[in-house]
Amino acid sequence: MTAKTPHLYREANLIQMLDPLSSDWNKAMPELDTTVTRTLVAALDFSRLNALFESFLQVMNVPIALIDLQGKVLASSRWQRACIQFHRQANPTLGRCLESDKDLALQLQQGKNYSIYRCGNGLTDCATPIVLEGEHIANLFMGQFFLNEPNTEHFIAQAKEAGFAQDDYMAALAEVAIVNESKLPAMLNMLGLLALQITELSLTNDRYQRSLQHTEQQVTQRTQELQMQNQILSQISEGVAL
Repeated sequence: MTAKTPHLYREANLIQMLDPLSSDWNKAMPELDTTVTRTLVAALDFSRLNALFESFLQVMNVPIALIDLQGKVLASSRWQRACIQFHRQANPTLGRCLESDKDLALQLQQGKNYSIYRCGNGLTDCATPIVLEGEHIANLFMGQFFLNEPNTEHFIAQAKEAGFAQDDYMAALAEVAIVNESKLPAMLNMLGLLALQITELSLTNDRYQRSLQHTEQQVTQRTQELQMQNQILSQISEGVAL
């Protein structure tokens, strides 16, 4: 791996990154097992979050994702090749990815405002909870990235363990940003607030649309009832006239 200095800004459009939402492992994730949480999540439109996260990636070269409490990606920017093409493709490293997500989620469920975590595959994530109407519906993840220059020997050994093509794997790791740790809380707080505002607006809009649809159905039903009553009255009037 070539030497890199800590930074926040890189040309993200020069790096090949991939979409996790359509991946097989994400589609295979189980549904949420909490009825209230599942209902809230089902009502949300995440398309605006996808656009926000992708814009952040272009500026900072740090992937962002909203992940539910079971580990399913709900909204996301594109992710590092090291994650999509390598870590999430081999059983040993995929297991560590999912375990890392759950460990971070557990820390946040214990009341932390945010948590920084070095995943079992050697990269760093940080996360903050998204609480909507008192329900912890998901976690906002920022990462993965490095906090320091990576240990080449560790990743060479990991490539052998997982059966990765070493040169390709090391090239993918060389694309991962090195981020100044002191900047992480402010970045995460900003994104968390924006994500919460967007989810709140999405939920409000969903409820408004449902209420509007219900009102329209009631109006249609009442109109049909009045038409039927008018027909009956008309028939009665015609019968009396005769």
